[in-house]
Amino acid sequence: MASNKTMEQYVAAIPDKRTAKQIFQIWANRFVWCRRLSANDVTATATAQQIARGVITSTSAAAVTLTLPTATEIASALEPARGATIEFLVDNSAGANTVTVALGTGITAPAGAVTGGNTLTVTTTHKVALFRLYFTSATAAVLFRIA
Repeated sequence: MASNKTMEQYVAAIPDKRTAKQIFQIWANRFVWCRRLSANDVTATATAQQIARGVITSTSAAAVTLTLPTATEIASALEPARGATIEFLVDNSAGANTVTVALGTGITAPAGAVTGGNTLTVTTTHKVALFRLYFTSATAAVLFRIA
């Protein structure tokens, strides 16, 4: 059941001084995540900030390859601990071609979870894909396609 407390009430209940990032993590774990869109209409490497925003969109008529940043880059920007997960969407619903997600260094995928080796396609037929990164360390993560 969701809590009706405000962020200020959560912060006031924290007995010791915590960083803003720690407070955000506490806050984010208790409420619906509001994702922000980040457009990527050309072949490129995504940034850790784009992953953190939660939705990467493509409206391209041409095929796009979206390479994820390295696990180390994501961990440096977001400071996830071992066991932490980060979810993001790739939205190709307005695109006219395929978006291929390629794994960055330090990111692996379970066998059978990703088609074509270390890539995954989001077609105009399937339109949207939800991914979860699970961090096994500050330099390694596993990518799962959830939907």
